[in-house]
Amino acid sequence: MKLSAEGRNVLITGGSQGLGLATAKCYAEAGANVAILARRAQPLEEARAMLSRVGGRILASTCDVSSVPDLERAHAEVVQAFGSVHILVNNASTFPRSTFESVTREELMASIEIRALTKAYPGGVTAVDELDLTIADGEFFALLGPSGCGKTTLLRTIAGLERATSGTLLVGGRDVTTEAPGKRDVAMVFQDYALFPHMSVTDNIAYPLRIQKMPLAERRAKAHETAEGLGLAELMDRRPGQLSGGQQQRVALARAIAYRPQVFLFDEPLSNLDARLRLEARTFLKRLQRELGVTTVFVTHDQAEALAMADRMAVMESGRIRQIGTPSDIFHRPANVFVANFIGSTPMNLLPARVTGTAITAITGTSAQLVLGDIRLPVPAMAAGLLQDDEEVLLGSRPEYTDLSVEARPDSLPGTVAVVAFARDRYRVSRADRLAKRHRHQGVKRPPHRLPGGFAENDPNSGRDPGTRSPREYGASVLRGAKRPGC
Repeated sequence: MKLSAEGRNVLITGGSQGLGLATAKCYAEAGANVAILARRAQPLEEARAMLSRVGGRILASTCDVSSVPDLERAHAEVVQAFGSVHILVNNASTFPRSTFESVTREELMASIEIRALTKAYPGGVTAVDELDLTIADGEFFALLGPSGCGKTTLLRTIAGLERATSGTLLVGGRDVTTEAPGKRDVAMVFQDYALFPHMSVTDNIAYPLRIQKMPLAERRAKAHETAEGLGLAELMDRRPGQLSGGQQQRVALARAIAYRPQVFLFDEPLSNLDARLRLEARTFLKRLQRELGVTTVFVTHDQAEALAMADRMAVMESGRIRQIGTPSDIFHRPANVFVANFIGSTPMNLLPARVTGTAITAITGTSAQLVLGDIRLPVPAMAAGLLQDDEEVLLGSRPEYTDLSVEARPDSLPGTVAVVAFARDRYRVSRADRLAKRHRHQGVKRPPHRLPGGFAENDPNSGRDPGTRSPREYGASVLRGAKRPGC
């Protein structure tokens, strides 16, 4: 599908090189009027000359986008030349957004809409079960879940590598349910990168363009242009076997970018990297996706990746979505027992409890309480007014917001320390819990003063800042339906 930006006025900061220049060229080819801003005059003039050969009206202006007066001057030049700015592509690290109140940010990419999608295999195995999902234009969306939950099958079905048994799949408003993979305008980056070992970096990046029957000189030029933005310019003649894992990953990304798809599909692309490189790659991928503005679906079983990178995410189990939301909402407000157990580097403590005292609250002012064996705790503020007398619930407490004390304190549970394990910036403490032996992990930032015994208090201030809501609301969660795990 050829994108069209006829009559649109595009302003691109950092547009003289790398991804900024590649984006400017893309818009120019799509028929837009393009203005590029950059600090250095010589690269800016070279970029303007190159873009002028592509076609359309091109404006280049030297500008320090960290300077408000300089930015206002450049913005006025663009408005004077084009009349208005329809699309802003920001490749600068920072800029005063108030200067661009008149700018409407638009994306030329696609949303994904999945309706009652089912994928069943012979033998009665249902990998995806009547799944409904909508992913917005330009969104970085993560599919997270344990092995066998159906996340990779769903990704492959979006790509067209698996044919849906039933349901409907739309990309950019177009029904592609029965379309061949090459006609869906999506690009997939595989877990093992799937590079051709006998081809050079240049030929690997240009291969999708070769399939589109693009002339040799043009596809090689596009390959080099894309590779430059990803730091691969010095590696173009090498073969995959001569590259490191991180370099191979960037080649796979460059191949997907050169194709200029509507949708990126990532199938655990970081799993083959070592720990240090994975951390660097997370930042790189997120920044790249933000700069390109391409709708992205990212499959992973690594919670840290999903929580750190996604705009929104879905937690899957047995072919179904258990919860959709922002990483913060899913971490702090799990919708059911499965999500509460699954999300978190250390599982959430889940303690069975019974509600009492709600019936007299309005008359006496007495707070409703949770009964855990012989212990009574106040109902967390976030659950106030939602519970009934004698209702069975699970009290969920994140280890990150739990502290230890050698003395009894309000809102605390007694216990005996069983194991203390060093976990980098904190200690992980497990206690012998007579109330719920299966959920017994507590976390503290410092070693306890006395190990044989103590009290664990729900302290949301002992961990990292949980978000914009009141931290105490995040200290503990109450999950209803304690008798229905996995609901």
